[in-house]
Amino acid sequence: MSYTKIFKVLIYVILCTLIAFLILHGGSKISIFTIKDAALILVIAGLIHLNFENRFLLKSLSSKYDSSKQILKNICKYCPDLISYRDYKRRYIVVNDAVINFFGKSEKEILGKPDSEIVPSEIREIVSKYSDQVLQSGESVSFRLDFKTDKGERKCFDTFFAPLIQDGVVAGIISISRDITKEEELKSTLLQKQFYMISILDNLPFIAFLKDLDGKIVGANKRLEELSGIKCADLVGKNAVDVLKNEKIFTQIEDSEIIKNKEFLVKECKYNLANTGEAWYRIEKAPILSRDGQLKGITVFLKNIEQEKITETHKETFVATLTHDLKTPTIAQIRMLELLLNGVFGPLTKEQEAMVCQTHESCKYMLTMISDVLSTYKYENGDAKLINQDFDFYALAKECCLELTTLASQKGQSINLKCKLKPTIVFGDRTQLKRVVMNLVSNSISHGYDNTEINVVIEEAKDGIVFTSNNDSPNIPDDVLDKVFEKYVSGAAKFNKVGTGLGLYLSQRIISAHLGSMIASSKNNHTSFGFIIPYPQKAKEMFIHR
Repeated sequence: MSYTKIFKVLIYVILCTLIAFLILHGGSKISIFTIKDAALILVIAGLIHLNFENRFLLKSLSSKYDSSKQILKNICKYCPDLISYRDYKRRYIVVNDAVINFFGKSEKEILGKPDSEIVPSEIREIVSKYSDQVLQSGESVSFRLDFKTDKGERKCFDTFFAPLIQDGVVAGIISISRDITKEEELKSTLLQKQFYMISILDNLPFIAFLKDLDGKIVGANKRLEELSGIKCADLVGKNAVDVLKNEKIFTQIEDSEIIKNKEFLVKECKYNLANTGEAWYRIEKAPILSRDGQLKGITVFLKNIEQEKITETHKETFVATLTHDLKTPTIAQIRMLELLLNGVFGPLTKEQEAMVCQTHESCKYMLTMISDVLSTYKYENGDAKLINQDFDFYALAKECCLELTTLASQKGQSINLKCKLKPTIVFGDRTQLKRVVMNLVSNSISHGYDNTEINVVIEEAKDGIVFTSNNDSPNIPDDVLDKVFEKYVSGAAKFNKVGTGLGLYLSQRIISAHLGSMIASSKNNHTSFGFIIPYPQKAKEMFIHR
């Protein structure tokens, strides 16, 4: 129970006691005096009660006021914004800690002083201007303070002046200033980055634009403006389908794939865009992801590759003609040399046979290089088509080793084939995988030490079927080993041999087409080259979803 209620109860108890006392002492008849006394007592009691109740009310209101004042004071004290109150003579009456820190003076040095003595000279004129405006008009103003401090630091404040009006007269100015220096620096950086991005986009030699998940353009370069005849500013918000004729052909399918898989997509097709005539275009689309991996939009690059296609056709014709013109006489030379070696035209002396054998090997090497050049070109241009099927990989490896036995015996080497795979079935193009196996084993023979063993191993691993060809040979430097599967990179010079650098590169392309990867190591005079391809069932599933 509160003190107010307790006091009321006491008043009523005392009042009732006095009235009862008067009645009892008045005898059987209540006199007029007694009644007057009782009425007077009631009036006095009421006045006392009213007085005490007002006191309690005033005390309660004062307590609430002090509490609110303290809360407001704490808010102002710890608020990072600069908060102050100046009277009509622009003298500082109230300031918070942020103002004190900003001016670099104590509270005593600030209070009672006009702003002309306290405010830094860099902003004194503008503060004075808006202060006079508020005092004269009685209306609030907002403005920005942008200046350099004595230390050369750039500062920016978003400032608000409001009048404090009493009895219809402006009694002072309430000031609130927020430091937005970091925000402005960030904004300036973002604008600069945006300018760089727009400059890059506009200088790209092909069409580039960004669109949201609804297909609406949110940014575009001048190439799209030139093609569509619509200014970049007007392109924003338009649907890409409406801007690019037939763009719908590659939007409905591929956009949905990007949204679903968040993967980069490339497509080459003939399009008739914006009535410019049909031509070959390469379309590259990539997802725009936020830092948390959420898809926000799609970037589209559209490049006219009509000239590239024409050049590619000419190059393809040239390569096909060149390889055909080189291949035909080379095969004829090999056949003629084989006839000589077989004694069709009579017996050869040992010196003649040695010379013919050397020429025969050189012609075979030339035929291999011609085939490698043609195959490499096909794989690079996507013209090579795999004829995949289930076949016995062990039988393939055994076949290759037998064919290379003669080559190994010339160096006193032996080929050992070990198979730890059961069953030995793989899924792929038998002809192309045979080319890889032949390449790896022949490399082991060519670069291996004389009178050593070439160990060919087929085994199982977690990720698939592993094939390796191992030999004893000089170590391949790490810098060469890291690049040995690149085009025209060869380790042959290390072994005083001639090489084009296409064999391992072509092998890498073939294995990549089989969804596998190449492996290589060279340590302690032991070198191993090989590859890993998926197990048959997994390979079939991967080819279906490719």
